[in-house]
Amino acid sequence: SRRRRCRAGAPALIALVGTGTVGIALGGALSHRVPRSAPELRALCTAFVATGLVAAVFWAWALWHCLAGGFDAGVVSFLLFLAGVAHAAVFSLEVRSVVRRQAVLSGVAGALVVFNYAGGVAIALGGSKPLTLKVYFAVGAVAWAAATAWLLALCVKQLRALAEQGAAQPLTDVCEKPPSTPRLMLGQRKRVGALHRSGADVRRM
Repeated sequence: SRRRRCRAGAPALIALVGTGTVGIALGGALSHRVPRSAPELRALCTAFVATGLVAAVFWAWALWHCLAGGFDAGVVSFLLFLAGVAHAAVFSLEVRSVVRRQAVLSGVAGALVVFNYAGGVAIALGGSKPLTLKVYFAVGAVAWAAATAWLLALCVKQLRALAEQGAAQPLTDVCEKPPSTPRLMLGQRKRVGALHRSGADVRRM
């Protein structure tokens, strides 16, 4: 029992590093589905796949803790973060309003995850918790703070890229034409907007 207590937090720390590494590699592979002409979207794809994988694993872990008889706040914070990842997968991040909404969702959810880990650090330092658990909470807080800052910075870059495109092609941003490039992770079917159809009708007349 004492040996098990001394190792508390070690499996979670290994899982955090492992899933983060695998997530970045997987995100980098999936980002090749996004055209090279959109480097900001490629970076967002990598970031959301990486953080989404980590959040999914630790949400399942938190849920297991809850089912085992204790409450783990991660079951809430990680679920909210996954909702933000789902938003990135479903909606096109080539529309300014969507990117702004994505930044808010990712920022708030990421802050909640960081707050959860910071609370764990405070509790661990205030009691006779094993060192490995303290290290895990501290590393988790720093890692998620960095991940959240990473996502927000990428959203800002995407907004700037869209602003530059909008300056060159104002109608794209004003009419919010559906993008022709694939969506972030799920891919996107090509659609013909109402503006294009009406333009074709006018030319035929």
